[in-house]
Amino acid sequence: MTGLLLPFVLLAGAPPAAAERARDAGLPALRRALASAYRAQRAAAVDELAGLARLEPERRAAWLADADPRLRRAAADVLARSPDRALAADLRAAFLREEDPAVLDALVAALAGVPQELGDLGERVERTGHAGRSAAWARLRRAVACDAVVSKVRNSRVPGFYDGQFSDLWELVPRMAEELVAIAYDDSYHAVIRNIAVMALHETRRPTLERDLAELVKKEEDELAAMRDEALPHRPTALEALRRREIALSRYIRFSLAKAGQTAPLQRMIRKVDDYLAEPLQRIYIEYRGDLDEGLHAWHAEFLRGLFFEVGYYYQQFDDYASAERRYRELIARFPESRHCGNAHYNLACICAIQQRRREALDHLRAAVERGFSDHRWLVEDGDLASLREDPEFLALVELAKSGRVEDAGRDWIRELQRFLPAGTRSFFDLTADQQREVLEAGGAALSGGQRRRLVQDAPAEQRTRLEALLGLRAADR
Repeated sequence: MTGLLLPFVLLAGAPPAAAERARDAGLPALRRALASAYRAQRAAAVDELAGLARLEPERRAAWLADADPRLRRAAADVLARSPDRALAADLRAAFLREEDPAVLDALVAALAGVPQELGDLGERVERTGHAGRSAAWARLRRAVACDAVVSKVRNSRVPGFYDGQFSDLWELVPRMAEELVAIAYDDSYHAVIRNIAVMALHETRRPTLERDLAELVKKEEDELAAMRDEALPHRPTALEALRRREIALSRYIRFSLAKAGQTAPLQRMIRKVDDYLAEPLQRIYIEYRGDLDEGLHAWHAEFLRGLFFEVGYYYQQFDDYASAERRYRELIARFPESRHCGNAHYNLACICAIQQRRREALDHLRAAVERGFSDHRWLVEDGDLASLREDPEFLALVELAKSGRVEDAGRDWIRELQRFLPAGTRSFFDLTADQQREVLEAGGAALSGGQRRRLVQDAPAEQRTRLEALLGLRAADR
C-alpha cells in the first residue's frame, strides 16, 4: 500500500463525514505528485487515483470537471484504462468544454474506450469552432476506426470474408469509410490492419471506391510476379517483404471491390492468371509430381496449383459460385496430393452451405479438417457456414479441428516455417540443432497443435526427442 492512498483505506469504514475529510486531505498530496517533474512519480499518482476510483467510483465525474488540468488528465487516464459507459455523458461534456491539449488527448483515449456512446459528439464539436477540439475529434475518429479494425484480427492474421462481418463498424463514428481509406494508405499501420480496412470497405458499396483505392492497386503482371517470388523457398529480404505487403494489399483491394460489385480489377487478374497457366511451359510444370524437398520444379508445380486455386477464390469473391466450384473440383481431381486441396475443400463447404447443400458441405468440411484445417474458432465464426452451426455433425467437426488429431492434420507445417528458413535450405531437417531452434523461436508460435505433432512425426528418429522439447510436446502428445 503506497502512501497517498493510505488515508483513504484506513478510514474506509469511518462515518461519512470523516471519510470525506480523509479523502479531501489526501488530494493535495496527490495533486502535487501529478505535477511532479518526474514521470515515474506522475505515473504512480495516476495509479493512486485509479485505486481511489475503485473505492469511490462516484468521484470520477467530479475529477473530470476539476479546476486542475492535471487532475482532469489523470481522471481521463483512469477511465481510458477502465472504460465505463455510465460515465460517457460526463466524458462527452468534458470533451466539449476542454481547452488544454494534453487533457484533450487523454479524453480521446477515454472516449475511444466507449465508442458506442459517442452520439452526436462530432457535430457538437464542429459547432464550437474550436480548432484544438476539432483536431482532437479527428484523432478520436481515427482511434475508434483503428480499434474497430483491430477487433477483426484473428490469430494475428486477416480473417476470411463473409457477408455482414463488418456491420458493427458503420454506426461508431461519422465518415468511417473515409477513415478506413486513410488507414489503407498509411504505411505506418501494420499490414494486417491495412488489409482488414480495405476488406471492410466493400460493405459501404461506395460508387467511388475503385477510384478511392486506385493508387494502391498494382499492375496485374507485378502482382503475379510477386506471387511467384513468394512461392520460392527462400527467406525474403527486407525490400522483398515490403513489396509483398503492398502486393497483398492490392489483392485484398481487388477482393473488396469485387464484393462491392466493382469486378473489373479482379476480372483483369483472372485473365492474367489464366493466360499464364495456359502457357505451354506452365502446362508441363503443373503436372510435375514430386516431393517439395526435391527442388524448384516441385515448388513451381505447387505454385501453379496454388494459382489454379486462386482463380476459384477470385470467382468466389463476386459470388460466381459455379465457376469457383468448377475450379476447386478440377484441382482436387487432378492434383489430390496438393496442399491447396484442403483450402479447396473448405471453400467448397462454404459454397455448398450457402446453397443449402448440407450433405456436400459437411463432406467437404470433413475433408478439409482431415487435411489439417484446425482453426476451430473460425469455423464457428465464418458466416458462410452459418446454416450448419446447429448441426451435430458440424459440431463434431469443430471438436475434431480443435483436437488436430486426424491422420493428415498439420502436414502443411513447413508452409508456416518456410519464411524463417535460411536461404538455400533444402529441408528443415538438414539444419543444425541451433538453426532449428532459431527457426522455431522465430516461427514456431504460429504452428497449430496438429502441425507441431506432424513436424515431429516427419522428423528423422534421432531428431524427434529434441524437437519435442523445442515444441513443448511430450511423447504422449504425438
